[in-house]
Amino acid sequence: MDEKITTENWISNLEGSVTLDKLSIPGTHDSGASKARKGQAHNQNFDIITQLNDGIRFLDIRVKYETQISEN
Repeated sequence: MDEKITTENWISNLEGSVTLDKLSIPGTHDSGASKARKGQAHNQNFDIITQLNDGIRFLDIRVKYETQISEN
């Protein structure tokens, strides 16, 4: 009996000879924006760990350098 392919295990079911140019890799835009501050864009409903556990393999993470640490 073959293992059922799910969003969590799809990558482990690929043939070893498949090259990256033949794949459509699931990813998220602004992957870490699930906890955006008020007034900022909210792109995801799930945190990074949940996205990875759900099979996401491409993360669009945008980093901003700030000289001042803000307290939430």
